[in-house]
Amino acid sequence: MQNYVFDLDNTLYHPDTGILEEVNHRINSFMIHKVGIHFDKVDFLRRTYREKYGVTLRGLMYHYSVRPSDYLDYVHDLAYDEFIGKDPLLNSCLETLEGYRAVFTNGAKSHAVNILSKLGVYECFDDIFAIEDVDYIPKIYIESFKKMMDMSGIIPGDSILFEDSCVNLTAAAKLGFKTALIGVGNGSGFDYHFTSIYDIVSLTEKGQMCCE
Repeated sequence: MQNYVFDLDNTLYHPDTGILEEVNHRINSFMIHKVGIHFDKVDFLRRTYREKYGVTLRGLMYHYSVRPSDYLDYVHDLAYDEFIGKDPLLNSCLETLEGYRAVFTNGAKSHAVNILSKLGVYECFDDIFAIEDVDYIPKIYIESFKKMMDMSGIIPGDSILFEDSCVNLTAAAKLGFKTALIGVGNGSGFDYHFTSIYDIVSLTEKGQMCCE
């Protein structure tokens, strides 16, 4: 069986949509207005938390006792219609991949459902695994992937991960996943490098079953 696991943000849609920029703006706003952190410290703390914990959320959980549900609800309170719409080409590309298809994101499940629904590809996926499903452990850690594997039952050797993050791909590769970098960047060291998510059709058009 072939298993196709997809990152969400900046992978299933183009970075130019501005979704992550808006999420980042709302993370800063949450830290300032909800947690009470002075705006001069926000950028420094976010860099520190990402380096130490993988995502800002875990740093806020540890150091400010932030409830993750409060954080996720706030930062993903977006007007999605203003950023994305139906993407029939993406739907078609995904449908060419025969096997188990899942989304695995460091964002909230509600965020994933909203984006997939707006793109018109929600029905293309068998499962959605969000950060709350893996105890708020981001994909930079192998433990996060192991939790996802336990829930899905997939085997890394039969699976490929599509990601825009080299760090996340590296973690997955250590477990035996095939890896595909989506977007610009240095794709050396990974099994595949696609400039666009639409290019994944080459896996089937050329008769390449990526997980063989």
